[in-house]
Amino acid sequence: MQVVTRVHFPDGHTLEIIFHSSETIQILVDLLTEALAQLELPFYICTYTTPQKQIKDMSQDFFSAGFVLGAIVYFAYDLARG
Repeated sequence: MQVVTRVHFPDGHTLEIIFHSSETIQILVDLLTEALAQLELPFYICTYTTPQKQIKDMSQDFFSAGFVLGAIVYFAYDLARG
């Protein structure tokens, strides 16, 4: 099953990526790491819920994380750590 994942960035841009539901969230993190211009700054992703919940278990697959059919996540730099 495919999962359409939309990543919203602080500048208003959105990246849409399609993953298989059995792939882990780590593949999303790896892709974002490769695509970023500021690699030295740590970042995190969080869910599109209120309140936002930081995604910490990158070993979960998209299905187990509840991202079936689609997911919206927010990208943010972790300025407290960087």
